[in-house]
Amino acid sequence: MKHLLKSDQVYELILEKIRNNELPAGSKLPPEKDLAKQMGISCRTIRTALARLEDSQLIIRLRKQGTFIAGGKETPGRIDFPKMPESPKIQRNFHHKILVIYREGATDSSVSIVRNVEKYAASLHVETVELPLNFLETGKWENRAAWLKRQYFSAVIIPFHSFGTDSVLLRLPDLLHVPVVVPFGMDVLTAYDKFFVLRSMTRTAVYRALYHFYNKGHRKIGVIGLCKSTGEQHLHNVQSGELKFLCTDGFPIEEYAKAETKKEVWTAVDRLLEREKELTAIFCYNDFMAVTVIEYLQDLGKKVPDDVSVIGYGFSATGIAVVPPLTSVSLFIQERVKRTVDFILNGDYRKEILQAPEPQIIEYESVKDLNKEER
Repeated sequence: MKHLLKSDQVYELILEKIRNNELPAGSKLPPEKDLAKQMGISCRTIRTALARLEDSQLIIRLRKQGTFIAGGKETPGRIDFPKMPESPKIQRNFHHKILVIYREGATDSSVSIVRNVEKYAASLHVETVELPLNFLETGKWENRAAWLKRQYFSAVIIPFHSFGTDSVLLRLPDLLHVPVVVPFGMDVLTAYDKFFVLRSMTRTAVYRALYHFYNKGHRKIGVIGLCKSTGEQHLHNVQSGELKFLCTDGFPIEEYAKAETKKEVWTAVDRLLEREKELTAIFCYNDFMAVTVIEYLQDLGKKVPDDVSVIGYGFSATGIAVVPPLTSVSLFIQERVKRTVDFILNGDYRKEILQAPEPQIIEYESVKDLNKEER
């Protein structure tokens, strides 16, 4: 049985208190120093645990205000489930009101987009309404459609990668006659000509991460992706086997975790090391996986980055808090949000002016330059 790290123990402890309502929604946590003193551990360990709780949407940390348990009525930045109005009042004002549709249990990147849209729009005195996709998919569509039309939204933002051809989201442009913007869309969404898409450029992100390894002298590279419940192997819109041309001698080696859990990631790392004992680098599907890989490699007695270098995807708070801090691919979420909202407010709806920022490598200390050893 694998022993949990202290930061994981803190995470599980706070999670259990949230589930037992010992820490009710909206309540404020003590400062980091006080928590560390109470638990007899370091502030660094507390920060690591809090970063993971934040990425899991369990807490909200606000500068100069403190740390709150997510979901309470007094918690800033919460996501509300809109109620169907019993006696809707017709709104005839023409101020901007943006509808943001999200998936419950969404990825860190999608949640971050929702939060950033809300924050940036508020700075411009623009109202936002957050609506779970489940609200549109359950019940009679006619009732949902009637409610949507009565709200007089000026635009819709969909912060996740893609959706099926049978999705109710495809009906929104014709129903509301407003721009529907996808600030994090896959290439497949460009087929829907009534949507405005900032392509996530996920293939570019993956290629840049692997080329970063290659330029640092790494030739024996592993990749850990995600195997969906449908059995599909997924690495940010890059199909299995498409990465072979990037490196020589049959690398990178691809492995896939069956779920985004520590146990599954450990198993994927074991398989990689079994296939190549001299592996020098691993690229991960997201920062949670990358942090888990770093901690597991250290438990195996391997040094990061001296023995194995690691790159994540998403550039999250969790990755910065780990030791060593994680090199990751940044998708520039804040910039995407700014371009999306500005695009809506400018009212010049031409696709050629909606340009997505390119992903970049944000380099910290989890990658070793092997070229320096050869000099």
